[in-house]
Amino acid sequence: MGQNLSSVTKPTVVKFNLNKPCNELTIYVMPCGGGSIRYEVAQGNISTYISGDVNSFDTVRISMPRKGKYFIKIYQTSGTESEQARMAEVYASKTGRRFPLPRLPG
Repeated sequence: MGQNLSSVTKPTVVKFNLNKPCNELTIYVMPCGGGSIRYEVAQGNISTYISGDVNSFDTVRISMPRKGKYFIKIYQTSGTESEQARMAEVYASKTGRRFPLPRLPG
């Protein structure tokens, strides 16, 4: 899901429910439109992961996640408006599937 990022300092929040238990929850985050972001993954009020500055694709794996509501708070990094990401793509999977992007030659 694509998420527009506001230009103010408060975070943009993406939330989802994990209804059935699984062995591993994988969350993919990618800033779009240039610039970088920071993000935090929380289950309820408990923070489970806090990222550093992310300039491109990033992956978080949570082993044996608990059922319940998860929140991903996305923050703009400091910098001029032209250096900030305008959107972020977020994808969560509990089946271990790969992120739905084509593999580019490197």
